[in-house]
Amino acid sequence: MSPLSPEYYTSGQQHHQERQRLFRDSWLLACHISQLDVHTQRGLTIAGIPIVLWRTATEIKAFANMCRHRGAPLVWDGESQKGKLLRCRYHGWTYDQSGTLVNNTDFGNPCQSLQLHSLQVWNQSGWIFVSWNPQTHTPADIYPTLFDNISGMNHWTVRSTQRHMLKCNWKTYVENYLEGYHIPYLHPSLTKEVSMSSYKVIVREREMEHRVKTKEATTSEGYWAYCWPNLAVNKYSAGLSIERILPVSVNETVIEYWYMFPPETPQESVDEAIGLSHQVTLEDIQVVEAIQISMESGLYEPGPLSPKHEHGIEAFQSWVGQCLQ
Repeated sequence: MSPLSPEYYTSGQQHHQERQRLFRDSWLLACHISQLDVHTQRGLTIAGIPIVLWRTATEIKAFANMCRHRGAPLVWDGESQKGKLLRCRYHGWTYDQSGTLVNNTDFGNPCQSLQLHSLQVWNQSGWIFVSWNPQTHTPADIYPTLFDNISGMNHWTVRSTQRHMLKCNWKTYVENYLEGYHIPYLHPSLTKEVSMSSYKVIVREREMEHRVKTKEATTSEGYWAYCWPNLAVNKYSAGLSIERILPVSVNETVIEYWYMFPPETPQESVDEAIGLSHQVTLEDIQVVEAIQISMESGLYEPGPLSPKHEHGIEAFQSWVGQCLQ
């Protein structure tokens, strides 16, 4: 197939279609159980979809974070609160754990049986995924290799988080993640830790693996995984990091990192892994933002993809096209 044209990375209409069709019809990682206490409600936005996660005494629920009155939030985006009811931050309309409206004080009419939009929730080993549209397959079905590689990590917790705002389309960042071709030229610290001659990218149905041999006493473990559409997992010798790739606009993307380690991991090892991750991310940001400028210049024409190094990008671009047909 031919590479995607620049319009896929610069068109507001294209971005809108991806939000409505691609992201709303996919499993999206929303939270780790260590970030959500019992009776806690958390507001978050994924690809323009406002969501409230609610951990009750017995289960985890997800609703659209939009009151049925005027669409105002029930929980402020990025914040958490305790409670056994959900109350709109605008006019106080209140919902119970089923998402049913139970109080519209001073509205002037009897309380109607309005329901919040409910999202499908899947939770395994503390990984909480949500989907706006009903799914017939679980994330474990779709990303089997990932869950094989992270089994036994139930007791791990999120020790630190970082958030980066990038001036590029989300696909520009993902495509950079999907090849190791650039590592010797862009990432000197990472190049010292791996044997590039052993580098390979394995493409599966909706996930990809990077495998490379590492040198002795290195921070990286030489395993990186991408899960369609916006999840990446990077393993270190002592832990791992989760990347959520969050489209904000056609040329803005947030990369959110969760650094997860066993409770007994020394802080020194945590800091070492975060330091390597941060340096590599800054180097990636510099190049993907420059590529986005090229995309928007009106002069860029995509070149051929390397069959040896960039077959992951080719697969990703075909997945994008399939979802938007």
